[in-house]
Amino acid sequence: MKCARLLRLYHDPEFIEVALPVYPLNPADAREFIAAADAEGTSQKKLVAGYAGFLRERHPGLAALLREVCGEAPWIVRSSGAEDQEDNVNAGGYESLVCPRPDDLYATVAAVVFSGYGEHAVAQQRLTDPGYRPSPIAAFVQPLVSDADDTVDAARAVVADRPVSPAETPLLDDADVAALSGLLTRLHHSFGMPRLDSEWVLETDAGTVSVTGLTELAPDDRLVGQLSLGFGFASAQRLGDGDNSLAWLTGLPGTTLWRGALLRRVETTRTRLVQIRPATAFDPEPSLDVLTDACRDVWRGTCAAAPVDILVPPRRVRASSFLTSVRLEDAWSRYLRLEPDQRRRLGHVLVERGGPGEHAAVMFRQEGVAVLRGRPEDIPETASYALADPWTQECYFGTGRPPAVETGTRRMSAVPQGCRLLFAPADATGAAAAARTDGTGPTLALMPGVGRLYELPHLPPRVRDRIVLDSFLPSPDVFIRRGAQVSSPAFTARCAEVLLDGGLPAERVAELLPDAARAYARGLGAARAAGAADVRTAVAVARLEAAGTVSDTALETVLAPARALADDGGRGTEAGLALLDAVTSLASSLHALDVYSAAERDDILTRTVAALPLDDTARTEALCRFAARSSAPPAETHRLLAAAAGDEEFAARYLAVERGRVDLAAADPQEAAQRSRALNDAYRAYAAAGTWDGGDAVLLDLTRSDLIEAYDSTLKRLLLELVDHPEPGLYRAYLDVLEQWLDLVGTFGLTPGERRAVEGFGAWVAAWRGEPVPDDFGLDEELTWSRLLERAAADAGDGPANPHQLHNVLHQWLLARTPRYPAERAPSGVRELQRLSDRFGPGGNKLLRFTRDAVELDVPLGIHKASLLFRPDRVEGEWTEPPDVTEEEAGRLTGLTVLLDRCGTWFPELVFRCERVLLAGTWTLQVEARPPAGMERLTLSQMRLALGVFRMLFDGSYDFSYVPAEDVADLPDAFREPEWAQVFRALVDYRLVYDDSELFETLETLPLGTAVGMLCTEERIRAEVLAASAAGPEGALARLDAAWRRLAATEDPGDWIAAHNVVQQLALLVAARFPDSAAAALAAAEPTGWADVLGAALLAFDDAVLVRRAARR
Repeated sequence: MKCARLLRLYHDPEFIEVALPVYPLNPADAREFIAAADAEGTSQKKLVAGYAGFLRERHPGLAALLREVCGEAPWIVRSSGAEDQEDNVNAGGYESLVCPRPDDLYATVAAVVFSGYGEHAVAQQRLTDPGYRPSPIAAFVQPLVSDADDTVDAARAVVADRPVSPAETPLLDDADVAALSGLLTRLHHSFGMPRLDSEWVLETDAGTVSVTGLTELAPDDRLVGQLSLGFGFASAQRLGDGDNSLAWLTGLPGTTLWRGALLRRVETTRTRLVQIRPATAFDPEPSLDVLTDACRDVWRGTCAAAPVDILVPPRRVRASSFLTSVRLEDAWSRYLRLEPDQRRRLGHVLVERGGPGEHAAVMFRQEGVAVLRGRPEDIPETASYALADPWTQECYFGTGRPPAVETGTRRMSAVPQGCRLLFAPADATGAAAAARTDGTGPTLALMPGVGRLYELPHLPPRVRDRIVLDSFLPSPDVFIRRGAQVSSPAFTARCAEVLLDGGLPAERVAELLPDAARAYARGLGAARAAGAADVRTAVAVARLEAAGTVSDTALETVLAPARALADDGGRGTEAGLALLDAVTSLASSLHALDVYSAAERDDILTRTVAALPLDDTARTEALCRFAARSSAPPAETHRLLAAAAGDEEFAARYLAVERGRVDLAAADPQEAAQRSRALNDAYRAYAAAGTWDGGDAVLLDLTRSDLIEAYDSTLKRLLLELVDHPEPGLYRAYLDVLEQWLDLVGTFGLTPGERRAVEGFGAWVAAWRGEPVPDDFGLDEELTWSRLLERAAADAGDGPANPHQLHNVLHQWLLARTPRYPAERAPSGVRELQRLSDRFGPGGNKLLRFTRDAVELDVPLGIHKASLLFRPDRVEGEWTEPPDVTEEEAGRLTGLTVLLDRCGTWFPELVFRCERVLLAGTWTLQVEARPPAGMERLTLSQMRLALGVFRMLFDGSYDFSYVPAEDVADLPDAFREPEWAQVFRALVDYRLVYDDSELFETLETLPLGTAVGMLCTEERIRAEVLAASAAGPEGALARLDAAWRRLAATEDPGDWIAAHNVVQQLALLVAARFPDSAAAALAAAEPTGWADVLGAALLAFDDAVLVRRAARR
């Protein structure tokens, strides 16, 4: 099919100038060779060698015949098998190989003819034909269009005096786009295909440009679709070291939308067509199921949302497992290795690099798998499913059971994210003249083409608005190179150029532009003053200065090396920009998670820059890119860079572990064990890469902590599926991952006793494999991790009743044995949160994990690990009931739910949410605090308050378990009086200043330990506490005295306990609400009998706190 189309084109006068000569090879030769050879069981390598010899004997003059048609070598031998058909695209399924010299001809032809015998080719064909058996394929030869005669794999051309850098991607002028569009329109008409996949080679003044087109010719003759362009041979079909640009053909003349970071304008000298095939799965304006507005709100509230470039839209909007990879081609190879059931469950692929015109994208489109391009650091490390919403170009990542999906059908344009109009200075002359005349800056109404953007059919409003703004305002990462000149193609940026050319000072130009364009104008002015043709460094500096995230002191440290690098030009410019990008990213993280002081931020940035080998521009650039992607706490960035600077493989190993964690979290049950093994291998390579002495040991501990959580979250997800569907396959997957976790633990430097325990654990897993799926996965609270560790090490009897107990033991044991991030090395805000957490319970470091964008603090509650996770936009955690608590006994969760609902009114600084769920047989309350509307991030004071609220509720719920639900049935109507706000604000303040560092009291003896339980279960105590709070300090003390007197007169033991509880809670109220009056009452000459109870409540304060409170009063 392919060969026939190209022969037809070559002999068609309409396409003679763009079509290449074609020399078909006789397929009968291969059939004859196979018939004579014993091909069954013969390896592909032997078949290729045998057929090459056969051809050499059969056609000794083949090269001479080729020269007559295709000219001198190099040539390209291309496949023409069962591919490129309406019902079987099979893009990239067979090889097309370069033949650099005539002596290589026979071997090259043989390799192409038998390329269908390769593992990749067979797997791809069996997607549509499970019974496929390979056979020789037809092939043909064409001249090769390449950059150089001596190499056919030149990824980047060197032309004139300026090489094409890996950062650059091709940009065609309007005339070249129009010419290519005209050719495409004629091809659609000539072959009668409404949708085409075409491949082109352009000879340009910057070398060879590879182009892949995916286009549709609408009934009204509009040509709509995309062109992917890359420098070098076949780069639009398979990415090399660089990236590709993309032109979106809107069907409206003069409204081509472009996407690319550093677009290099090229002039086309010759156009060659090398491939056409049907593109039945491509639809530039598809009718898609998208989330309803109400459903989207639920998903945004439940899951983490990340912007993505949807290279291939989902065939159906659904939550599914996902696969991540650096390159799209690698993702396709991994997809082919999956089992059929695994492929059916996989709905999303997320890659860092890739284009919609690649062969892999074509095949994923045929398979109905969504392909997304985005940043892996945007994926939550515990995400187990993904859902892409084409309408908003967002992807939602979540854990556990996804929310329900409600969709509606909408027709929409598939314009990729990041597309925009591009402008030249001439386009801005009118707006600039108006600005000089009347002193008003450029507006959207003056931007050429903006009206046509609103004429484009089927564009979602959010996408259209983004395109308009991206076209209007300069982006920090989109520039055009023309010769030595590098500048922004945005409309307001071009206005700034024209205004500066007209003699207006840079600061005045900045004043005329919108706020978002002012930094560009200042940077442009600085570049011109310095005589720099490339404005990127000056603009990046201006943006960093305008952001206000870096102090003047730190700026001096950063800017000097960045400018010095840029002054060297070439790679130095790229290294300087990478340094500024890394600092910008790091500074943003330092401000996003509000736990750093100004001095700490300066110190971190200074240490980071000092760790770079600035005399080596290539290494500096690579390390800065690495720093921007690391998930380590910013305070550890300089140590990571120092380690990576001494070992070129360190960064790759570190990022492999990062990707492995994300892959494991997203694995479906059948693939979980394989991904676990890959993660273990990645960790072993990483751990072997460093010496891990001194402070660097913390880096390894941070990674181990991440892996512990990755395994726990994966097993937890599998367990939830297993509880709902107790199937042998799921059970086997759960045991497989558990076994791989034991394998990983063996690399953690165990003691002899721990090694024996791990061997015992492995024996338990082996035993469970021979048993049916357990009926119950509940936990036995008596089987603590230390007890089971001792039992396994001593080989003392069988394992626990089910593997969930071992899963829990591994998690608790590894958390206990892994050194926690040193609190003294943590930033001041983390130390403050740690100090508040390290009260009212066993002392010690509560800092479980610390990453670039999160802090996790331990909450010592019981058999499960409990923690609070602090992120820039929320604090989240879980409260779990004992494993044997039934729904009828989960009254405590009712109480906590009611109180958290009221906290939204009592603490308007925060928005609280909670959800009660049954997880693996354990009743759990998932809690969350977010900033109020209008605020995107939490301040340290809000994080501190959220910690106080959650810990007061948790700490005050001691002995509130196994409470019958009927005992708290009246709670939904309780705590509605406005006066309760003062009570609970006082209790939270009390918990925040609580200091028992010099004391040790069992929690059940302290009023705070039972406060929440008492208030929720005893209506009498609620009434007494509320009345005492409203009565003021003297009235509250009087009510405390009266309660004490009633207690003293009580003889019945049951009544005495109830009366004593009232005294305790009133004493707590007085101490928390009126501490200075309470202290004064204790200091009276003749303290009454309740003095001991009140004194115990006041012991939570240190003297300095009481003095400050008295002073405020």
